[in-house]
Amino acid sequence: MMQLAAKGAKIYQRAGKLMRPVTEPSFDAQGNPVKVDSLIELDEAVLKLTLMRDLRWVRKSKTEGKRYVNPGFEIPRLILKARGAWPFAAVSGLINAPTLRPDGSLLSKEGYDVKTGLLLLNAPPVPAVEN
Repeated sequence: MMQLAAKGAKIYQRAGKLMRPVTEPSFDAQGNPVKVDSLIELDEAVLKLTLMRDLRWVRKSKTEGKRYVNPGFEIPRLILKARGAWPFAAVSGLINAPTLRPDGSLLSKEGYDVKTGLLLLNAPPVPAVEN
């Protein structure tokens, strides 16, 4: 878990579950293509894929030496059951447009915002304001 968090894996916790952001193509009311973002729950299979993609799993033996292996399903199961010990950021919501934080500052940078717990994805750019 710590290695995934340190590598910046896009895993968050919300309502006692591990979640991941997903962007899918869709269409608006006029038929124009748009991107739709959501947070979906991580299951064992997706967590295993994430572990395989982001970390190297090595098994050493006297006869075969070092070889790469996959983590199996036991480790993803253990991670999913470790509620309360997860090192992943808690997300309070998902937004698709810049917004004001409670302190009045502008949240416009894509990604996770530590101050609010919001996850900003696929937001339109904010034009610079001249004084």
